[in-house]
Amino acid sequence: MEAIPWIPGKLESRKYLYDYQFVGKNRKIEEKRNLMETNGKKIKIQGSSLLTTKFEYQHILFGPIGLLSEFWQSYHVYKLIGEDTVNREKAVVIEATPGPSLTGAHSYGRIWIKEDDGSVLKIIWDQRSIGNFKIIENRAKELGLEPQLTSISEYGFEKNGVRFPSRDYTEEAYIKKDGKKYVEAETTVIYKDYKLFVVETDINY
Repeated sequence: MEAIPWIPGKLESRKYLYDYQFVGKNRKIEEKRNLMETNGKKIKIQGSSLLTTKFEYQHILFGPIGLLSEFWQSYHVYKLIGEDTVNREKAVVIEATPGPSLTGAHSYGRIWIKEDDGSVLKIIWDQRSIGNFKIIENRAKELGLEPQLTSISEYGFEKNGVRFPSRDYTEEAYIKKDGKKYVEAETTVIYKDYKLFVVETDINY
């Protein structure tokens, strides 16, 4: 079958500002987003969906737990592959791959772990473990191209010894046979201006 001609398009830039809330109650987790701005124009939509066109972001806070928690350790194979520096912090780089007992969809990849306290600084997710990679892979085959899906989660905000997401970047790209790279879509999510609080309710009868 003849490959479909590749016609790269022009990237369209859009910027959204959300008030993002991550709420935990009675062992249940809920994410809420209120849209505050669109391309610099103020707007307020309560309970807005995430308006990204290519990628979705859910429960990024639990990325490290899904790879390194005691429960998930038995489902992965770990390999120390080197040392690195992230924002002047010394880190070891661990590669997590699926073990024989891991079935179904689950994200995995390389983890940058801070040497002095064991906290996670960054994760680069293996493209094969990303939710819609099969769709991208099939499209690449039709076009006669090599898919290159990059997804990076950074945990640069620290509070009381706990690290929280600071940035998430995803790029959908395709590599031609001559080595040229064409970017189809990219999404950057910045987390800032954190407000952390605990709400307790005591009911007496």
